[in-house]
Amino acid sequence: MTVAVRHRILFVIALIAVAMMTLANRAAASPQILGIVASNGQATPLICDHGRSCRARFSAFCLQQDRPAPSQGTAYRLADAQSLILVVTHPDGHVERRPIGDVVQFQSRFGFTSVDVVLPPSLGSSRGVASLALEIGPAATLLPIEAVDDSDPQTAGEIAVATGPLRAAAARLFDQPSPAADAARLTTEAINALPPVHSESRLGLEQLWADTIATGKAAGASDEGIAQANDMWQSCELAVASRMRLSMRECMEMRHTELMARTNRQFWDETGGS
Repeated sequence: MTVAVRHRILFVIALIAVAMMTLANRAAASPQILGIVASNGQATPLICDHGRSCRARFSAFCLQQDRPAPSQGTAYRLADAQSLILVVTHPDGHVERRPIGDVVQFQSRFGFTSVDVVLPPSLGSSRGVASLALEIGPAATLLPIEAVDDSDPQTAGEIAVATGPLRAAAARLFDQPSPAADAARLTTEAINALPPVHSESRLGLEQLWADTIATGKAAGASDEGIAQANDMWQSCELAVASRMRLSMRECMEMRHTELMARTNRQFWDETGGS
């Protein structure tokens, strides 16, 4: 079995695992409370749409093993609005920082393993600024927005356990510097920067990845985390070159899904489940 085939099998297994968790108890109401991997000094640049709205993707993980995983596009809100900071850099170099967690919503992607945030036009306009970025604070937690017909909503006790002791226990694997968390931060930064289709030039990809690694090193990413992310990138280069994947973004999304699912399983193994 070739390396490329083994990687493809891993991709498929990861997606099947997430799909099964998403479908399990689909009829049950409120999905899992999620944690978001903290920025840990590595702010995420926003991708802006011609000066109108801006978006970004973040790594996520589940904090409720017995609740169903979210389906694609499930709406979430931050438990603590102060956990999301908008970093605005003006042309003169002045940097403005302000919490915006109370005015944005997150949407799940690929089960519990990642989330997207879209800033409304009132906040997401990039006109007149040099750059926009987002920082996720430590212990950031997402609560599912309750549906009107929710037959099994989150209880106050469930929320307290997930946002309190379980989120604190998850900090070692998902917030503090570690190979898995550092690799997750690096891969999501690359995913955010990659176009959705295979339109990248070879030189463009090399520069994008070099910039991603440089940013990670500047933020204090561990050598092990950088090596792990680099292995993921190289395996995707091989997958795209062999036409197993349409684009680097598609491949990196799958590799990231597998990474987060594996790390989340480690978390539950260490905590003895929920």
